[in-house]
Amino acid sequence: MKKLTVTLLAFFAFTALAMAQQTQERQDQQPPTVTEQQVAKDALVAQQAKLNKEKAMKEQAEKQKKEEDNRVTTGTNNTVTKKASTKPGKQ
Repeated sequence: MKKLTVTLLAFFAFTALAMAQQTQERQDQQPPTVTEQQVAKDALVAQQAKLNKEKAMKEQAEKQKKEEDNRVTTGTNNTVTKKASTKPGKQ
């Protein structure tokens, strides 16, 4: 009877240890919990990224517009038109 009790006690002890280890492994595999602070921080980072992207697009559009204006103004200044003389004898 004593052998049976010791054997059953050892069996249940090892079973309990194995079950605890499996539970710990399952908890380790789960993703970490997300807190409200992390959600707020991520929202702020996303908003900043969106604002930066919009700002960059606006700057690029302004730069492109300036380049286009420069091309238009330099294009008209580079062409030299020869005026006819105002004197009737030299035309």
